[in-house]
Amino acid sequence: MISKKINLFLLMFLIVAISSCRTIYSKHNSLQSTGWRLSEFVKNDKKEFINQDAVININFSVDKINGSSGCNTFFGSYQLEDKFQIKFGPIGSTKMICEDYIQKYEDRFLSNLDKVQYINIDENSLYLYEDEANYMIFHRFQVIDNGGLYSDSYTKSIWVASENADCQGVSEQKCLLIKESNDEDWSLFYDDIEGFDWEKGYEYELLVTESKVKNSPADASSIKWKLVKIISKEKQ
Repeated sequence: MISKKINLFLLMFLIVAISSCRTIYSKHNSLQSTGWRLSEFVKNDKKEFINQDAVININFSVDKINGSSGCNTFFGSYQLEDKFQIKFGPIGSTKMICEDYIQKYEDRFLSNLDKVQYINIDENSLYLYEDEANYMIFHRFQVIDNGGLYSDSYTKSIWVASENADCQGVSEQKCLLIKESNDEDWSLFYDDIEGFDWEKGYEYELLVTESKVKNSPADASSIKWKLVKIISKEKQ
């Protein structure tokens, strides 16, 4: 019992410390009319980036939630007990059969959601804590307007290599080498990242906004990235 109280105290201390560099919004405006996409699970302080093909997002209204848990749709309620504590109510979902790797993420997400006790939020990221070593990280996704989604952009982390490479688009060009997860291989990126000035010899982790380009030309990407901030820049 004493150990449990100490752990809860440490978690509260951690969140208060984090709030010194992240904005914690008030009970009344922190979540309403926002949407977030899951990017990472953290278990025992170890991060696991989810496959980008697995679209898991959560949308908040006044006291309700809904979203995609992978291949199914979920829905339920939530209650903010103060600016840090949150409780999700009974969660329901559709029951479609998912691909195995999507099902793994879906089961884990819904299980973790039921265990969430604390919340932290800044401009671009949402953190749902089970405890100080186990939590989920989301990036801002669609904004909700009168119950309907009107934007299809969201923020995500990407990595940019210290070297670029020859590539063939409409003509010969130099392409950035990027990856969307630390455990992936580098791949060619044929477009520019808006607002980002690449410097050879440095490896970057970036937070970018990804949006879909409607009616894009056949020789152009249907995805557009815009720099939100440089998370890290390391000399190689």
